[in-house]
Amino acid sequence: MTGFRGGQMSKSASILIPTRRAFEAIELTVESILARTWYDNFRIIVCDNSHGEGVGNRFEYLKEHERNGAIRLIESTGGDGSWEMRPDGSSLNRYGHGENLKILLRACETDYAMLLSSGVEILKTDWLDILLGMLKTNKDLGAARFKPAANHFDTTWKAPVWWPNTMLLNMTLYRKFMAEDDWDLSTIPVDAFPHKHLFEGQAPPKNPDPEGPTVFCDTGYNLWRRLEYENPEGYRMVNLDTNPSALEWQRMFGFYIGLDRNSHRPEHQFVVTQRASIRNRLRILRCQN
Repeated sequence: MTGFRGGQMSKSASILIPTRRAFEAIELTVESILARTWYDNFRIIVCDNSHGEGVGNRFEYLKEHERNGAIRLIESTGGDGSWEMRPDGSSLNRYGHGENLKILLRACETDYAMLLSSGVEILKTDWLDILLGMLKTNKDLGAARFKPAANHFDTTWKAPVWWPNTMLLNMTLYRKFMAEDDWDLSTIPVDAFPHKHLFEGQAPPKNPDPEGPTVFCDTGYNLWRRLEYENPEGYRMVNLDTNPSALEWQRMFGFYIGLDRNSHRPEHQFVVTQRASIRNRLRILRCQN
């Protein structure tokens, strides 16, 4: 979708959605974008690594939307969730979300990229205009929610992260700054973690791994780390939780995420409840159309 604003071509944006066996969640995300996005120069790219089968798979749904020209679909066979152990005791997880993000960002050719997870529902028609308007300087790499260091379920430490489930990136800057490991998911022994001061003042995990406490580095931690410690250009992320333009960000999005991680247990109460909520939201959305 392309258009002009005030006699000038508006900046192009890609909405990038990694997905894997997400049941109806991917339908809610795609259809709410198409129905409720007023921005006039965007495209949708979905990277699916459900491998064409499995509980919760919506590959044929996505193929139909690709045939209709509503989305571009990339099928990925990577991100199988296997772990790679390293000599220093850390481990790298080939998690589908991070691997799909790498593929999507390499495929992105637009001025901006909006990262969305399956199960994010668009609620406000001017959501993309608001987020794009938050990037005001040539140092604003993007906008996202910040999750500080924390005690993670009383089993590990969790490193800080810019949350990629709803993240906007200025691709002109990100292409200069990006690194291959930005979206890796890993664990690091506490003794080897270089920023232990981040956990000062917090209660330690009560049930750490018997082999020793670890730090969980979620998808996007490496991007946060480089912005914080390896950033000579002074790029920054706009925090959605504190920026005045986005203090009502909750009204932009509804969240029904986590089904991809639980597709193997469709009878679990979390899955049953989430799917019921999503189906109800889809009924409302489809009746509006």
